[in-house]
Amino acid sequence: MKRTGRILALVLALAMLFSVTVFADWTVYGGNNNHNSVVTEAPTSTSPTVKEINLLNSGSGWDGVDNVPVMSTIGTTTYAFVMYDGHAAGATLARINCNNVIAGTETSAYNLKINDSKTFQLATPLLTKGTAADGSGDAIYVASTSAAERLAALNDDAWTVSGGSKSGSNAVVPTSTTNTTVTLQQTGVDFNSDDTLRLSLGVYLGTSSAARANVKVRAYINGKQLNVINNSTSTTTPVDEVVFTMSDAPTEDTTNNTGYYHYYNVNLADTTGLTLSSNSTVKFEVEIVSVNSSVSGLKIQDPSVLRNGGSIVRITNLYTTPTLDGTFQPTVDGATLTVTQQINTPITTDGTYIYYGSWSGNSAGHYYQTKISDGTTKVFTPDAYGFYWAGAVSDGTNVYFGGDNGMLYWRSIDAFDTTGGYYDLTWDESEAGNVRSSIMLDDGYLYFTSQGGFVWCCLFDPGYNQLAVEWVLDIGVKSTSTPTKVGNRLYVGVYPGFNNGALFCVNTLTQEFTEVIPYNASVNNQMPIQSSIVVKGNGTGTDYLYFNTNSATGAGVCYKFDGTTGTQVWTTDADTYALGGMAIDNGYAVFGNDYNHLYVVHDPA
Repeated sequence: MKRTGRILALVLALAMLFSVTVFADWTVYGGNNNHNSVVTEAPTSTSPTVKEINLLNSGSGWDGVDNVPVMSTIGTTTYAFVMYDGHAAGATLARINCNNVIAGTETSAYNLKINDSKTFQLATPLLTKGTAADGSGDAIYVASTSAAERLAALNDDAWTVSGGSKSGSNAVVPTSTTNTTVTLQQTGVDFNSDDTLRLSLGVYLGTSSAARANVKVRAYINGKQLNVINNSTSTTTPVDEVVFTMSDAPTEDTTNNTGYYHYYNVNLADTTGLTLSSNSTVKFEVEIVSVNSSVSGLKIQDPSVLRNGGSIVRITNLYTTPTLDGTFQPTVDGATLTVTQQINTPITTDGTYIYYGSWSGNSAGHYYQTKISDGTTKVFTPDAYGFYWAGAVSDGTNVYFGGDNGMLYWRSIDAFDTTGGYYDLTWDESEAGNVRSSIMLDDGYLYFTSQGGFVWCCLFDPGYNQLAVEWVLDIGVKSTSTPTKVGNRLYVGVYPGFNNGALFCVNTLTQEFTEVIPYNASVNNQMPIQSSIVVKGNGTGTDYLYFNTNSATGAGVCYKFDGTTGTQVWTTDADTYALGGMAIDNGYAVFGNDYNHLYVVHDPA
């Protein structure tokens, strides 16, 4: 732990900043504009009522619900809205009546298609409240990611294949399944330099769950081997090939019931020495080292390169027939805003503007300030690095947000595009890592985590017009969890991978932490926690803690913590990866997962 504590007078200078206020509705990431996930009503029974809603194309996939719902209570009726990838149905906003779901009278969601794209929807929406008691003035702002396929089907003449033969429109059968490399190459592919690219293909192993294979997949653009981020692991370290071993179980395609696959699913991470052009060449190499006897009919299917982009839309008539509001359009200098990268952060607000950031994986991202009243938008672009899950917070004068490579930024609200600065966290901790939590504001202090395994407390010094680190705590385990603070307790989740994790409570006075859920890397505890921790309590007695686990058996979980010991209160049944976290309003806890299963939890009547 390192403490700088340089500016004691800041507490007085920032006296205008209020502590977190708990609102009735869960309208934004963290439940309020300060993003401190504290609630007054939540399910605390050891046997709560748990209901599951199947969203569109549920049951399989490696993306589905990847963000946090927003919620609103109209009278006594609580609604939840969730943005998700509906796969063949496209990017979709779902609405459910939580009261009816728990009562068993509502078994499906109302779904509004946002676009036709099949891709990750990582940005938590924003719900704004109007003045009408019936909610007629309420609106939701959605940052949707779209994906445009750049590759032709495999039977197109633009493809050449070696080491195998084409089979149908989108498959190649290898010549051999031992010590063979299959090469698939397409020419004339259209890219531009600011593209966010996601590459994928499937290696089909057959219909037996016992099928195993040692396979290596590499990708090239214009002859350069790509450094990529493997979306199937928790690491953000770029690799030049993705390796599947005999110990890696394949994934079952339960949607189409076609069998078992190894999926190559990556983002382009680094374009050093790479020129993207409108006449590019894409090549995949699939090296098949060996297979076991359960593999049958091996083939390479569906090579894909998606060009990702993003857009902001507003939805109105939330509680009747939700409608895309075509009158709202973000503009920059009078021209329609074009986002050529993934919008991956929560949409946050200060009441006048909305804020959101983009990530490309291969170039500098952008952070946007859009005026709610007329859509006018200002853009901040750093020298490098992007913004992933890094939601912004405002203190009324400045707005603060983190970025990749250990950057903490501030921008003036009044001059967002021209005035601001940054603090490089590696000045204090060389292994700070990416900031992939949102910033939580409490009593003038900025709290967040970084992936290098650190919890941070920072302040803005108005006298010097700069950021300062109050303290930083090395917790030793990777975290993307936005901290939640009650009293002097600060709760964060951690995850070294998809099998292990823990929940820590940091004492903000002593900068020491207690393991509410112990972390032991040698124990497969299925507790990777990447979400924020929702808290019911005040930090002085027993706090109730709500979170999701992002593992192959992921679930929604409630623990209680008395300051010394953590005890499980309830958990939903094991299902699949649950990344985004819970929203809780009016006693209803809601979360979703990669299989497009949406869960509602409530204490028994």
